[in-house]
Amino acid sequence: MADHGHTETLALRVQFDSAAQQKDASQLGMWIFLITEIMFFGGMFACYTVYRNWYPEVFAIASSSLNAVLGAINTCVLLLSSFTMVMAVRAGQLGQQKMIVIFLILTLLFGGVFLYVKESRKRETLERYGHGTPDDWLERRVYTPLHKFGIVLMLGIDLALFGPLPGALVWGAQMLWIPFWAAGVINGVGHCLGYRSFACNDASTNIVPWGILIGGEELHNNHHTFATSAKLSNKWYEFDIGWMYIRMMQAVGLAKVKKVAPTPRLAKGKLVADHETLQAVLSNRYEVMARYAKAVKLAYRQELAHLKEVGEREKYKVMRGARKWFDKEEASLNEPQKRQLPQIFANSQKLRTYIELRNELAAIWERSSASREQLLTQLQDWCHRAEQSGIKALQEFASRLRRYA
Repeated sequence: MADHGHTETLALRVQFDSAAQQKDASQLGMWIFLITEIMFFGGMFACYTVYRNWYPEVFAIASSSLNAVLGAINTCVLLLSSFTMVMAVRAGQLGQQKMIVIFLILTLLFGGVFLYVKESRKRETLERYGHGTPDDWLERRVYTPLHKFGIVLMLGIDLALFGPLPGALVWGAQMLWIPFWAAGVINGVGHCLGYRSFACNDASTNIVPWGILIGGEELHNNHHTFATSAKLSNKWYEFDIGWMYIRMMQAVGLAKVKKVAPTPRLAKGKLVADHETLQAVLSNRYEVMARYAKAVKLAYRQELAHLKEVGEREKYKVMRGARKWFDKEEASLNEPQKRQLPQIFANSQKLRTYIELRNELAAIWERSSASREQLLTQLQDWCHRAEQSGIKALQEFASRLRRYA
């Protein structure tokens, strides 16, 4: 009778002659791994035991600074990340490409949680990034001395509401919630996936346009660009739930908005850039560069379409390979991309002009030692060059730039 049970077999790798040889090699590798682990951790624990007996008072002092709750959380996180990594390897053995990606992303997220928890215990980190946060009576008399009480109180509430085991699981999920979203999602996914509205000096991204689950921090690129802004949404299609809460509290006198991202104001009929223009351009420099990047994208698509239309296949192939990165600033490009730029410029003088003028425009606010008169002269010269370029889009951009007020 045929065996209808499910038998899972791994594909024979190219370095093996037979399935039996592959199995033997796998078992030998596992035994070697286990032996090396025993040797390493055996020696480590032996040293720990010896030094613990030699210097018990030092270990007692060190143990007093440990946080059992955070240690337990990080232990769970390490176990979970180990599990997801093993599952990613298993998915790779079975050829399950989607599951590989899912488990690797989970591993990265849990790794971020681990680092976030570790960093939260460093006083210098808290002092650096906590600068400007409230230091009132509530902070000094309640939150700081009783910072563990809230965790214990929440555990008691969960146990009372849900029972011992479900309550403990609910509490564990709550303890992991903030580190997972803050470290894994905001500081992990928020620096590799999504879109960038502004070219700030880091890799931050807006994960999605709607900031709902994590108080608006899904708009992480906006936050990094305008770090002191109470409002994280900048485009008409973006939504920041945190800003909604702030406006609601402001309406009843419980909040006061001190600062939001600057909004460009244009003066009608202004033909000459003056000191007021310079100040407005410097304040709105991220918006200026974002608008210029859109112009570069449009010019790139037009040049690409022109090469395709006239049948320049080789030039078209060279330029088409840059469609995902050509509008980015040169400092953020890798070496192969930088080496490709001269080829693109050789095929299009128009694109060369766009990039050269972009670099000159960005250099205006990078010259910190220049006086305001010098900066104004450079801005006026840039507008003049853009108008003399013969490129309509640059002429319109320069005209708009002069109207900033």
